[in-house]
Amino acid sequence: MASASRRAHRLSLWEFRRKADQLDDLLFGLKPKVMILDEFHNALQGRARDVEGVFAFLQRIGLQYAISPVVIGEVAACNYINATSEIASRFDLVAVPRWQCDENYLMMLDSIEAA
Repeated sequence: MASASRRAHRLSLWEFRRKADQLDDLLFGLKPKVMILDEFHNALQGRARDVEGVFAFLQRIGLQYAISPVVIGEVAACNYINATSEIASRFDLVAVPRWQCDENYLMMLDSIEAA
């Protein structure tokens, strides 16, 4: 049953190309400098070929659109990035401690709300 639901979520080649073209149009028009990918460890749970495609996409947007990808995720994401020197050389890893409900946290929430 799980494989049937996975097949249902796969895009046809035409749908994939259409979505890729839409993304390219957005990136070309908006010209972002940073792309933040949260829960990145979830992108690493697919087949090896799919994971390679994710990293190829990150490399492409960096080269084609001068976008710096910022990936946020669990330790598994760091482990995968560090697994090969080719991928590790593209990222600076920074450990971020969990937020504490303190004055700094409340100040951050205030600044987000004000923005």
